[in-house]
Amino acid sequence: MNIYHYTDSAGLIGVLEFKALWVNDVMFMNDSQEVFDAFNTLRDVAIRNNDQHLLLTLSGLDFIQNQQPSYMHTMLGGYFITSFCLEDDLLEMWRGYGSGGQKYSVEFDAEILLHDAEAALPEAQFSLEKCVYSKEEKELAIERFLEENPLDAQVLQAGIQGTIKFDAGWWLKFSRLAVTFKNSGFESEKEIRLIGKIDDQAKLTHRVNNFGITPYYKLNLTRPSIVSCRIGPSVNKALSAYSLASLFKKSDSFSPWIVKKSPDGSFLWRDSATSFRSS
Repeated sequence: MNIYHYTDSAGLIGVLEFKALWVNDVMFMNDSQEVFDAFNTLRDVAIRNNDQHLLLTLSGLDFIQNQQPSYMHTMLGGYFITSFCLEDDLLEMWRGYGSGGQKYSVEFDAEILLHDAEAALPEAQFSLEKCVYSKEEKELAIERFLEENPLDAQVLQAGIQGTIKFDAGWWLKFSRLAVTFKNSGFESEKEIRLIGKIDDQAKLTHRVNNFGITPYYKLNLTRPSIVSCRIGPSVNKALSAYSLASLFKKSDSFSPWIVKKSPDGSFLWRDSATSFRSS
């Protein structure tokens, strides 16, 4: 499977010259509040199924949240992600990703990319997960999670006794699922996320963005993983193509990492079918 990373000119140069991708703390993404929707949906499923044990442990989460409002951010903040897409020429993505100026979608071989991520930060247990958008899909995902991850016997016994016992490990597993939940209004983006749980202060880096200071990790790419690149809507397609070819030629000459090339040995690229005005 191939996946597509939308970025601007600065991001593309960073990927090629430094042979790296960034995975960002999910709490500092523009849509970070969407992950909390998973906890609300879990409660809806518990009520519908009349699962009193789950409702009781949810009340334990509520108690912790009320006593320590930052706890949810701490629990989810250990997850780091970078975003990809299942299609490479979507108007919504051209409009929403990157700063002003020229934009690109870089095609990656997903299997090779995941291998590189696992090698760079093996403790993160990286996975590629499709985002979940509709209410029905979210409820099905939670039902599946509950079947595959039953609550600990001690938690269930506490529920029977009417007391609160909080299973932190279970909630951390659930948080990984929560990171895939997105508002249904963005379903057309067809997003897929590289997700890892990381706590390595020695490798943690910070950058400035709209939130102030954003934590992130750098994933060094060591194997050929790029398949092609699509140039986004452009006011000057010929000039954009020339500069892209120059960038890839330089990058590939130092460390060949292009998976697939055209018959003449040049890099595969395409123009967007979206007009410049509509972007």
